[in-house]
Amino acid sequence: PLEGQNTTGYRLVHGENDGLPGLVLDRYDDTLVLKLYTTAWIPHLNQFCDALAQVSPSTHLILRLSRSLQKQTDLPHGLNDGMTLTRPTPPSLILFRENGLTFESDPVHGQKTGFFLDQRDNRARVEKLSKNKSVLNVFAYTGGFSVYAARGGAKEIVSVDISALALGAAVRNMAHNKLTVP
Repeated sequence: PLEGQNTTGYRLVHGENDGLPGLVLDRYDDTLVLKLYTTAWIPHLNQFCDALAQVSPSTHLILRLSRSLQKQTDLPHGLNDGMTLTRPTPPSLILFRENGLTFESDPVHGQKTGFFLDQRDNRARVEKLSKNKSVLNVFAYTGGFSVYAARGGAKEIVSVDISALALGAAVRNMAHNKLTVP
């Protein structure tokens, strides 16, 4: 966890920014989600996973593939999007903490790796700006910004997303934190 921040969900590797182009690695409590954007990593996948287990142990490791990789039908070793690379199989929804708030993630079916962890600082900023404000969260996904706005004291929050499943998660994320908005 991030020291002193009550956070168990965070980005470990951010592709090119960390010198590993085409690879993103996120942690959700005891689950790691590895997202590949290029087949260049596939021949090195076993070595990468072995090294990863040494530096960042986890109970579960899930493989996610970019849309372009999902379209390829000739991926070796039967690799497919959402497969578990470790045993046991993780639960379908994983709870994690971010700055003291609880969120759920669906790392197998959710967008990207299941939650936009790279927006943590922006969500915290929204919390500081929300006191007594009306907040519109467009493209809300699972309501991360809405939860922060509620904890920040927003008087009204409207979350909009095309996905009913994502909005259902947004409602549950409010409930996980016992937050309500008038």
